[in-house]
Amino acid sequence: MSATAQSEAWVDLAMEAWETNPNRKIRGRKRVESAARAKFEGLAADRRHNVYTLVSSWSAARDALDVAYKAVGDPEIPQNAENLTAHITRLEEAITTSQAVRDALTALLVRRDVIPDTDGRVVQHVERLFQQAKDDYDEPIESRVQAQQDLEVVQNSAEGRGESIIDARSNSQSEQQIAAQTGKKAQLRQNESGRANNDTEGEQNGGRSGAEHENQAQSTGAQPADNNVDRSRAGNSEDQPPPIPAMPPPPPPLLSPVSPGSVRRAKGLLGVGWAGPKLISGTNQSKCEIYVKQNSHGTIVDLSLRIVVKDTAAGQADAFKYADVGGIQMPVEVAAMHMLKQLIGSECIVQMRNWRMYPSTVPHLDYRIYMEYCGRGDLFDFKRPYYQFVSQDAECQLPPENGIWIPEPFLWAVFHTLVAGGLLMERGDGDYLEAGAWHTIVHGDLKLANVFLAENTSNFYRGYPQPKIADFGESLMIASEDIRQPEQLFENEGIGTYNARAPEQTVRIGSSQEALPRSSTNVWGIGFVLWSLVHGKETDKLLHDFEADGDGQAKKKPATFNDGARQQYSRQLLAAIEHCLAYDAAARPSCADLMHTIRRNTGHGRHDRARGLRDADSKDRRFVKYGVAPQSDKWPLHTPLVAAPEAGKLGRFDPPPRRRNRRDRRAVDSETESDDSGEDDDDDDLGGNAGDILSFSTDEGSERGLDESGVTGQSRKRPAADGIAPSTPTKRAMTDRQDRVPSGGTHFSPSTPPETAQLHSQQHNPRGSSDLPSPTYSITSSRRTSNAS
Repeated sequence: MSATAQSEAWVDLAMEAWETNPNRKIRGRKRVESAARAKFEGLAADRRHNVYTLVSSWSAARDALDVAYKAVGDPEIPQNAENLTAHITRLEEAITTSQAVRDALTALLVRRDVIPDTDGRVVQHVERLFQQAKDDYDEPIESRVQAQQDLEVVQNSAEGRGESIIDARSNSQSEQQIAAQTGKKAQLRQNESGRANNDTEGEQNGGRSGAEHENQAQSTGAQPADNNVDRSRAGNSEDQPPPIPAMPPPPPPLLSPVSPGSVRRAKGLLGVGWAGPKLISGTNQSKCEIYVKQNSHGTIVDLSLRIVVKDTAAGQADAFKYADVGGIQMPVEVAAMHMLKQLIGSECIVQMRNWRMYPSTVPHLDYRIYMEYCGRGDLFDFKRPYYQFVSQDAECQLPPENGIWIPEPFLWAVFHTLVAGGLLMERGDGDYLEAGAWHTIVHGDLKLANVFLAENTSNFYRGYPQPKIADFGESLMIASEDIRQPEQLFENEGIGTYNARAPEQTVRIGSSQEALPRSSTNVWGIGFVLWSLVHGKETDKLLHDFEADGDGQAKKKPATFNDGARQQYSRQLLAAIEHCLAYDAAARPSCADLMHTIRRNTGHGRHDRARGLRDADSKDRRFVKYGVAPQSDKWPLHTPLVAAPEAGKLGRFDPPPRRRNRRDRRAVDSETESDDSGEDDDDDDLGGNAGDILSFSTDEGSERGLDESGVTGQSRKRPAADGIAPSTPTKRAMTDRQDRVPSGGTHFSPSTPPETAQLHSQQHNPRGSSDLPSPTYSITSSRRTSNAS
């Protein structure tokens, strides 16, 4: 396929996304088209081929679906068995083709390592298409169920009465009403059979009196007209036709057979080939576990085949816990990660890949997030070799006697990445700002442990691991004219980590907060991360969380840099950090000002404090001279999973069976989930439909939560096939989650079978893949929505 054809396929999809965007400008078609073509042509050849393959597969499936829908039409009149059978066949073909469209869109959404390199707007459009495809998928299924019922009615009526479908339905409904009046669903059939036996007995005994027939008819709910027929039939039975058998009640709606994959998705579990879990972190509010996927050879072959599953409770005060995104209510942590991942340059943010809601019957847990795994640890572990003798409460000390300091170029690299993330949280991108749809995201808990290190996929500091901002569990989404009061923020003692948060995040005794945290709060957090790297500790006892305003502002600032730090690092770096940590939010620089300062001090020339490494190639020898030592990847790529350093902690696991060809992908093993047996990650749903309520049995639900005392019971052992470890106690009791079901969602009690929950979810509660299409949202408190803009 020529490069031009590949480019045009992508440009067509990008223009379709632009034309269907309700916030688009009237003008600018040529600019958008040329920009889409330039971005696509800027990709490597193999990535262009991947994008073209995904887009063309979806386009072909959509065209085939249009043809299938045209072929369906309406069943021919009069309705008979032959026409209805043909109609059902056409409906099944439309259902199969519709599923192919959904699979193609899922592939586009799953392979987002390709899509963000082109245009974030297309991701939103694909999510809208996926939502529409899920909605359209239900219609032919319902039509097929109705057609199957009609076919059975026709077949039954053809044997006896020869009635039309409408007459048969009306007769069947009348018989059901009579049976309901007597309180016995099977009474109609018994009446007919009993009536026939009475006729035979009447012929042998000379008949019964009319009074007896009258009483018997009334007791069985039959009509008086039937009694007259019985009396005449008793007198001259040879001239009467045989009794007409009663029509059976209509069959129950036909449901598709429940596959093991449906049960798995209802429970939010991963598919074939995923090994885990292995607990990697846990707090009093959440826990994170890693899962690793292997191919049929037992090898980890892709970054996307390593994910972290986070089970957590919302950490904000009630007024700030949930946001309405595209008409669907979701936790603010999910909403923030969803909005950020669509933006160009979001490689500085840990990417969310899916999310689910916990039912209200699971105590102390609200939702589950599936996100990318960062294999090089976090900054808290990173600084250990440099400051292994510095305690959290000790005064500022020099590094050990060996004099090893974190290289200054790496500090500038972290600074650059965090400020880039701060700009995204403040502005989104141009399209959002022009539409007035972007609300500032305040992270609320920027610290060393919440900045992860991963493989570098950016264009800056390529020889260093890529810092990524993580854990938006304390985040806020604040509109420019937010109507919520600052006092509501402190219902749960504020947000963030004690002695490591901005002054406006703390509880100030005798004070009334005048404004909610804004982007300047992120600036303070960025400065504190750099301050922590220089000092080697994550909190500072000088940051008093519960001091009255009369104590003065001096005690609200972290410790100044000591002489050793001032000798090791440039004056420009330390001054920029101290500027971020100003007590007054208005005195701090903006993210844009910070980025200007960083670029001015890391550009080429004699004033380059980054030693020329900002734009250097990853193999540049200066990365050895100013190198760092992050932790090694415990789940390295292109390595057999059994040889991974911590593979033994995963328990026993087997690689997925190998497929002979693409046709056999759904028939690998009778005991294997038929819809999850692929080697590739393209068709992996990663725990089911985004945003759906997880469905557990009563025992399973109790295993995932904790009792009111917060003590894990002895019987809370995890089933071998479950893949979910017992959770840890939360900081505070959570409110009833029934008020926090996503808008349009369906709640299932613990006694609801997973099969029923999954089928109902698929047919009546469709969700978009990995979240939601619309960039517009409003801030909500529980189910009470208040438009923030």
